[in-house]
Amino acid sequence: MNIRTFLDSIKDFADLEWAEEWDNTGIIVGAVSWEVSKIAVALDALEQTMEEAVRNSCDLLVVHHPLIFSPLLKIDMSDLSSRLVYQAIEKKLGVISLHTNWDVSPRGVNVCLAESISISQISPLIPGSNCSWGMGVSGCLEPYLPMDSFAVRVKKKWNLSWLRVYGATNEPVRNVALCGGSGGELWKQAFEKGADTYITADMKYHQILEACSMGMRVMVVDHGEMEKVSIPVLADLIFENTGLPVKLLDPAGPECRIL
Repeated sequence: MNIRTFLDSIKDFADLEWAEEWDNTGIIVGAVSWEVSKIAVALDALEQTMEEAVRNSCDLLVVHHPLIFSPLLKIDMSDLSSRLVYQAIEKKLGVISLHTNWDVSPRGVNVCLAESISISQISPLIPGSNCSWGMGVSGCLEPYLPMDSFAVRVKKKWNLSWLRVYGATNEPVRNVALCGGSGGELWKQAFEKGADTYITADMKYHQILEACSMGMRVMVVDHGEMEKVSIPVLADLIFENTGLPVKLLDPAGPECRIL
């Protein structure tokens, strides 16, 4: 199988046409003619991720977050992105990003998150097109749970190092909306869908204030930890649709201490 065939094989769950126009999705390093015999899957393309992929004889690395996002104007080896591109080319390791096309997939980030914490009757906050799911999720929590109990469930199921809850916590959680990653701007769609609790990452201070002023509760969690929930599902889908060996990588990112 070459990379062109690989990209054809994932169209049902990560079609590149679902990606946002501003995104850098698809081939980041490599060419459609490069042969693929074993695939590594990870959240990010880090130096240790690439080293582990090569050590496991993988010739394609599939990541969620793009290796190159802002324009790369020069190959300066003091720059992380430049070093990673050089490392991939030197080892002939293809790198593909499935970013916003995986976010909006009917099997992707948001659906995985909702299913993992038992949200039912789900629908997208913003419906997609061309058979994509769309942005975010809205659904019901059955049975209802006290906020503290629900927060414990979310933290455990998503393996979070931290979670912050804003707003009144005396009422039980009934209707939940979420958006994987930076979804602060979607709180209004969550409110319109009847959510009493909204979960996302990277939410701005004034967005939290506005949401809470409307009676919503907000949970803010770590961006990477939240999206990492979907990566094992992505790896399984790639295996099912290609038949090639798939290695799920989970390298540690920068050290973080919660003080």
